[in-house]
Amino acid sequence: MAITINGNGTITGYDPVPNGSITSAKLASGAITKSAFPVGTIINTTYGAHATTGMSTSSTSFTNYQNSEITVTKLRSGNGSGGSVLLILASAWLEFSGSSANSKHLSYSLMRDGNELTGKTHGLGNLYSENAQGYQSAADMKYTDTVNLSAGNYVYSVCIKSANSSTIQIGNSQRLGTWQILEIAT
Repeated sequence: MAITINGNGTITGYDPVPNGSITSAKLASGAITKSAFPVGTIINTTYGAHATTGMSTSSTSFTNYQNSEITVTKLRSGNGSGGSVLLILASAWLEFSGSSANSKHLSYSLMRDGNELTGKTHGLGNLYSENAQGYQSAADMKYTDTVNLSAGNYVYSVCIKSANSSTIQIGNSQRLGTWQILEIAT
């Protein structure tokens, strides 16, 4: 049948698809897969929270806060065309306190499988107090993990270190830390 555009703006000779008539039951198995999603599409999300026993340390090396660990299942291998990257959004509560809390310096960052991600001295940020007798804050962290990872499971966590061997703390059962990790097609 020929398709005709009429002078009054109507079209004849075609059979439109009614709204709701294409359902998942009518699609062939595997017709739409996550591998077909275009660049920039969020293809997987992992989220969680931690509000449990905190961790204190005076280590001058980044120390894993195990209570913040979250496992991410990456669906695509690689970070190039057809692969993906992970956008990590995290928060945690940090503190150093006491009557002799002067000149304290706390650095915070993220780890993947026990390894700090940035390779920077102060990771993703730091808190410093020259003479405030203490400091506490929520740390909001954002990081895109662009390492050429295979599809599979990876454990992410928050980590801290002291710049001067003073005791610092992360986490607390009275404050909520959160995770949102988005796998984005490349």
